[in-house]
Amino acid sequence: MSKKMKEEQRAMEMEQRLQARRQGQPGTSQDAASPATQGVFGSMAQTLQERTQHLTDWSETMASLENSSANFAEQASKFVAQQKRKAVLGGLKNLF
Repeated sequence: MSKKMKEEQRAMEMEQRLQARRQGQPGTSQDAASPATQGVFGSMAQTLQERTQHLTDWSETMASLENSSANFAEQASKFVAQQKRKAVLGGLKNLF
């Protein structure tokens, strides 16, 4: 997830919590998700979900890095080819 998407998700969660408090209901699953109320398996499930989210974020970051480095390599090779052409054409112009 991008930073903007994370911020939007946090804002939505905060808004849901506020609405739940105004209505006198218990909050969202995150408010009720303390380790004391979850039990062992609930805590393990939450930990697994958090790790999965971190891995997803990391995977998206690596994909973005891969795209950026591929674009950089492509632009660098185009620049080198352009400079070679200019050097060859400059040398030919000096001969004639």
